[in-house]
Amino acid sequence: MTKSGNVKSRSVDLVSIDPGATSGVAEFVEGVLVANEAIKHDKLQDYLKKVSAKEVVVEYPVWYPEGRSKSSSPNDLIRLSFRAGLAASVVVFNGASLIEVKPAEWKGQIPDDILYRRIDKKLSEEELKIRKSNHNARDAVGIGLWRLKRFLI
Repeated sequence: MTKSGNVKSRSVDLVSIDPGATSGVAEFVEGVLVANEAIKHDKLQDYLKKVSAKEVVVEYPVWYPEGRSKSSSPNDLIRLSFRAGLAASVVVFNGASLIEVKPAEWKGQIPDDILYRRIDKKLSEEELKIRKSNHNARDAVGIGLWRLKRFLI
């Protein structure tokens, strides 16, 4: 905090978010990954209040027909959509422009193990040291790389 009691914020060019009960967040400056976290839903707003970004890209939850969805309950998707909107609103309130992306737009139908290997190949050694192992954190990195055109399916 500053002496006036305000929370210090860090400036980045891009924040990418994969919403969930534990959300993935990735921060980029000049196209380089500088932070990657897996954050519990109840801590996400506080984390994002400390970030000033030019853009925020959030994965937009999509319902899939039976058999393709990870959850069978529509309430899970409603909850996820609420969390995605809440997360995006915090960063947008601080002046960022919002970009929504559907999972199929940035990662297609690639299985996670193959997806994560492909994402890791796009990262420098320094970025790999920053990248977390949580699947939502890894997706947030992929979403950010997609927006930066460093990862294209």
